[in-house]
Amino acid sequence: MNSSKITFLTTCRWFLCAMIVLSTNQHTRAAELFLSSLRLGFTIDTISGVDVNDARAAQELWLRTALQNMNKNNEPVDVQITVYSDLSLLINAVKEHELDAVTLLPLEYLSLQEDVSLIPIITSYSGDSDGEHYVVLTHRENNIQTIEQLQSRNIIVGTRGDKKVPQLWLDTMLLEKSLPETKAFFKSVKYMRKTTQAILPVFFKQVDACLVPKTDFETAIKLNPQLSVGLQIIAESPGFKSTMTCLRSDFHDQHGSHLTQAMETINQTEQGKQFFTLFRVSRILRFEEVHLDNIKNLLQKNQTLSQKSAHRQIEGQ
Repeated sequence: MNSSKITFLTTCRWFLCAMIVLSTNQHTRAAELFLSSLRLGFTIDTISGVDVNDARAAQELWLRTALQNMNKNNEPVDVQITVYSDLSLLINAVKEHELDAVTLLPLEYLSLQEDVSLIPIITSYSGDSDGEHYVVLTHRENNIQTIEQLQSRNIIVGTRGDKKVPQLWLDTMLLEKSLPETKAFFKSVKYMRKTTQAILPVFFKQVDACLVPKTDFETAIKLNPQLSVGLQIIAESPGFKSTMTCLRSDFHDQHGSHLTQAMETINQTEQGKQFFTLFRVSRILRFEEVHLDNIKNLLQKNQTLSQKSAHRQIEGQ
């Protein structure tokens, strides 16, 4: 064998060895970079009426299980969860690197985009494929078929926690019809965290109307079919995603893909199925910008209509 062939074979062997070492080192670094702990914060309104301690325990259990299953040799993961009733405190905790990840409402995420760098990885929702729909219900015998007919009447808003989105949708719908916003339009507005406390008074004709998640109304009908006989939907919102889970931008660079994969497979574990039931989650998806389209459109429409309404009031003075 001539010297040129020997040199070529030697070079190939060195190249192959180098690739094996490089691949091994990359695998080792990937394992070393994976999580030993996760500090997650979520806002109180994402709990949707669930007891705070139950919510914290459920999230810690399924996250710890999912992440440990992904760790090499099933190394345990220390999961710490903090609940925030003040969004500004959550923002500050992210800035101070006291939190690695946050779960919040889409409206909350949009409101803090300018204040802190977060990267969404997961969105969840109840209801139809495009998200949670809200409906306005009235009793059939009261002969109230339109929103306009509810002026100076009573309404109960039952939303399991997040009242911002349904309130915004109701205000916007009224403005579209050149009507006053909720507080001025209705005689009284009450808020209930349990949707049955909103639905039943309408069924028994104690209140004129209620605003509730459509999935809750459908669940109530399954338990009491008479509700579908007595109640009717006179208005329905577009679908809105329920919650978003985001990572601190520098934390995302190291762990984003692993965490996204772990959260996407939540329903494959028994703990994950319990989480779905407790939080009334229908589905968890990898985040896409399109998931925010409906809420962004609603915000834009509300802002435009509010400005027109203000101009009309000034001109009428």
